[in-house]
Amino acid sequence: MTNLQSPISNPRGYLLGHLLRFGQMLRLMGVAVSLRQVLDLVEATHHVPITEQLNFYCAARAQLVNRREDLPVFDQALGLLALDQPAAIRPEG
Repeated sequence: MTNLQSPISNPRGYLLGHLLRFGQMLRLMGVAVSLRQVLDLVEATHHVPITEQLNFYCAARAQLVNRREDLPVFDQALGLLALDQPAAIRPEG
């Protein structure tokens, strides 16, 4: 097992897998998300930790959503992952 795959050697290993699956979920829901975009988001976690929910949410949304009409789909997909969105940016509805 390489360091990129071992969560013990690389704590970001789990995060990588989760974000790759999130990108796949977005694609299945009709959002055009490339592997490069997801990998760029993984890189962004070096500067915007996932523990900073509002900042991470905004970084992920900016990185993965290319069309305005995909914003609700992004929020829905994030909700399906049971990640709480910060109340300041939670969509109305």
